[in-house]
Amino acid sequence: METGLTVALIVFATAVAANFLHDRQRRKLNYVDDLLAREVGDIGSYAAYAKSLPLYRFADLHRAADRLADEAGAVARIASTHPEPLAMILAGRFYHGPNRSVRTPDAITRSVGEGKEAFFPTDGFLILDLPEGGGKRVIIRILRQPHTREAVVEIGAATREAAQAVLDRLLTLASTHSVYRGHTLEVSFETEIRDEHGDVEPGSFVDLRFRSHYAVAEADIVLDDAMRGLIDRLLIQFHHRRDELGRLGLPARRGVLLFGPPGTGKTYLCKYLAHRLDGVTTLVATGRALLHARSICQIARMLQPALVVLEDVDLVYSSREENAYGVALGELMDELDGFAADDAILFVLTTNAIERVEAAVKDRPGRISQCILFDLPGPALRQRYLDALTAPYDTAALDAEALTALTDRTSHAFLKELVFRAVQIAAEDAIPAEPAGLRLRLPHFEEALHEMKGGAGRAGAGILGFHAST
Repeated sequence: METGLTVALIVFATAVAANFLHDRQRRKLNYVDDLLAREVGDIGSYAAYAKSLPLYRFADLHRAADRLADEAGAVARIASTHPEPLAMILAGRFYHGPNRSVRTPDAITRSVGEGKEAFFPTDGFLILDLPEGGGKRVIIRILRQPHTREAVVEIGAATREAAQAVLDRLLTLASTHSVYRGHTLEVSFETEIRDEHGDVEPGSFVDLRFRSHYAVAEADIVLDDAMRGLIDRLLIQFHHRRDELGRLGLPARRGVLLFGPPGTGKTYLCKYLAHRLDGVTTLVATGRALLHARSICQIARMLQPALVVLEDVDLVYSSREENAYGVALGELMDELDGFAADDAILFVLTTNAIERVEAAVKDRPGRISQCILFDLPGPALRQRYLDALTAPYDTAALDAEALTALTDRTSHAFLKELVFRAVQIAAEDAIPAEPAGLRLRLPHFEEALHEMKGGAGRAGAGILGFHAST
């Protein structure tokens, strides 16, 4: 009896021990460091190299890693998230024991084109055989840091030199095949992000947002011949012949400043340039984004050839004697002076008040090649613009010369609103099936002009773009 009980106890103890060892082995195989060691070997001897980048590069880094995997053939992927940096994981050092276990990472969405989004895991490991690895496998880890809002890429390799070489190749691929190339982008800096208590969080978070790309045809731009020729030579032909001109010793960077009253077509010309300049990435910065010239220029260098549009620059880059943003002004001048001769970047600055812009920006050749006045259109240009705006309608009974005279000292924006208002007035009796069936007459414009100018007196007319004679 005792012998049988002893045997039973031994069998039971053996089973418990076996189950314990089996469970321990099963859990061991589910530790991230063990999984990495199974694919790589002695990970304890590996060197780790890390680099933090702005979050807008997160999608590009993932796509570059996938490209490397397609070229080399991925050895393994481990989808797991851990708070420890790669160097600690390779050394088997964790803040807490449970951190070693594989845990599925979250996924975040990032824009990859105009109106397009894709999901990307916030952490994970890719093991590859790459030439830079020196005969040993390489670990690539891409993660999102939630607190700093950064994209972090970590490389594990047999030597630090190998890790640096892999990182360089990955970053080159991310830039060369960036999702942002060739698009029109808005550069934003979220400096006033509030927490749940309403307090402003410190720091600055840079991001890129895809803007609608307008197909602005050359016929849509109403300029006099001299202005059109100047814009063509300074910007369009300069871009298309940049390599030839570079061989003649010309730098690849150029900047112009567009100035004049509101509504005279400065912003519309920038949209036209973004459409005409083949292969160019357009970066648009306004408002508080102008305080971050260094970051904007770094993005332009990465995505060149680039067109950088800085709007309403008098708000930040005003005369240094009255400038509350002296650091930002100095940063812009340093950046404009700091480009290499082959940096293919065009700058277009706009302002409604050129007298407020710092002289060291507007009057310094090399920083700004030319200041171009966008003034109120004269009679000939005004008539051309009105002809273009009224072309869809029946204007057989419209006195074009009288309309041109009626609209003296008005901006392009005012003319556009005037035509819209006249069309509405003309359509009050009946709206035709097609625009060509709507007949426009001079009284429609006279009534529209009286209405627009009289709504809020002289000041109200000025807001819309009517500039009364002084």
